Amino acid sequence: MGNKARPKTSILNGLFPVYRLFGFLLMVPCLSPLPAEAQAGPSVVPLCDVVRSPDKFDRQTIRVRGNVHLAFEDFTLHPTVCQTNGPQIWLAFGGDVPTPTISTANDTVRSQGVTPKFGGIPVSLTKDENFERFFALISARSGNDSLYHVAATLTGIFLAGRNVKGWPPGYGHLGAFHLFVISRVDGVSARPSPQLNAEGVITDAAGTPVPGVDVYSQTVNCCQPRVKQTRSDETGHFALGNAGQVLSLVKAGYSPQNVVLERGRTGLHIILDHSSGEDWEIPNCIKNADKVQFNGLPLSVLIPEDLHSEQLSSAPNSPYIIHHKVGYPHIRLFKADPSAPYGQMASHVFSSGTFSQRNVLNEEGQTIGMDAKGARDEKIFWRILALSGQEIVEYYVASRETADLFDGIIDSACVKTR
Repeated sequence: MGNKARPKTSILNGLFPVYRLFGFLLMVPCLSPLPAEAQAGPSVVPLCDVVRSPDKFDRQTIRVRGNVHLAFEDFTLHPTVCQTNGPQIWLAFGGDVPTPTISTANDTVRSQGVTPKFGGIPVSLTKDENFERFFALISARSGNDSLYHVAATLTGIFLAGRNVKGWPPGYGHLGAFHLFVISRVDGVSARPSPQLNAEGVITDAAGTPVPGVDVYSQTVNCCQPRVKQTRSDETGHFALGNAGQVLSLVKAGYSPQNVVLERGRTGLHIILDHSSGEDWEIPNCIKNADKVQFNGLPLSVLIPEDLHSEQLSSAPNSPYIIHHKVGYPHIRLFKADPSAPYGQMASHVFSSGTFSQRNVLNEEGQTIGMDAKGARDEKIFWRILALSGQEIVEYYVASRETADLFDGIIDSACVKTR
């Protein structure tokens, strides 16, 4: 796989350990909406009033406006016109959109179609153009920093924290915040002037338009990216609004390509190379082969004697890990989310100084996924093998030696057959 240079930036990595879930959040396949006044659009409550008198607004549907911060261990809402002391407000989305950052109160993965309960209250989410624009803006990065300063009017449920014997209120990172659960987004603004659209033409090296290329736009926030998809037309043209910062281009017979955008860009000319022996054909598994199988996942691999595999929990679709023991570097294997077919690949690509990618084929020569690997400052090494919609295998490690060991395990993969 050939390397491609990219700006060196740090990564929002989805492989940090999971500490504990929000104690106030219960996932249920429920369709109950918010109270009627939220849908009708209540008057905007000054955010300063909410922070100064949180008990007055506890468990109420309110509408507020403020500045939104999204960074590592930070998804918070701040007043625009006053300074306040004491706990601030941690944000979460209603519906099936997880919290887009790691924290010690993780809520980074949700199943499609669920409506979560917060404090016993089910909260849905309106995923309209305003929401898509908002999510693209808060997710956009320049290195570790936000690319835009974002303000928005948010409708949702407010839950006041409770100080008990000196302990923090109990919501968000370190339990140190009040909570606002977003059900609707309006009035989105940003500085500097946003550039969120991606549009261009895809050709081969000879300049011939390439139609039928699947183009995926992915945000680079942790941990379950927003993915949009389109396909190039007969002239090779494609267009995506409110795009993420990494475009993944996939078509059988061509080498896959990941394109990093600092901002959205129009007038792109992307050249796809024809596949030329770089594709990886994964064989079918041979019966009685000495390889470890994982329940519900299509791949089996050979694991060295000094490592072992285990499932993290008994929950449905819980990840498997291959490691020496708890706290050591590991490979993670899990069922792919159809809404994010390449997992955290976009975030890794965005932050890597070098990376490469290739198609993954089955024995029949059909394209079944993508295999990508890279390095950040030659200090952090990663790899993601993504069988689109089926399985993701990944590692994120701090030594070349460990990366080589894990590459050997992944390279031993075979596809289980019925």
